[in-house]
Amino acid sequence: MTFVSVKDQIKLLKNVINDIDDNETFFYWHYVSKNVNFGTNDDMKIEMKIWKQMKKLDKLIMRECNNKSFEIEGTEYHILVLQDTDDECNPIDPLALGVHFHVCGLVYFFRSKKNRDTVYNYVMIPKSRV
Repeated sequence: MTFVSVKDQIKLLKNVINDIDDNETFFYWHYVSKNVNFGTNDDMKIEMKIWKQMKKLDKLIMRECNNKSFEIEGTEYHILVLQDTDDECNPIDPLALGVHFHVCGLVYFFRSKKNRDTVYNYVMIPKSRV
């Protein structure tokens, strides 16, 4: 069992904000490497396609109620939460504890609300049939 303190996660988030490059548009906690990963819009385009397929297979859900915004070191970040449809596969995201957000799943922090909303809409909202 691993214990995570909110105080440590707040410190980690502050360090992440200082390490993010200009071209990196999001970051998240990587459970396997136990480290923060950063990504660009190009990286996210690849992820979005994978997530859309997972949703079609009923393996992934993104709940709109989890689309929240938080201020970190004076800058607003916008959260998107990916959750496995099998609740037992969703660990508590330790990075989200740094903004006092207790949620099970994978939490992605976006620099742009528009980018976060675009990802959500692409994955979760079916295209209307004409």
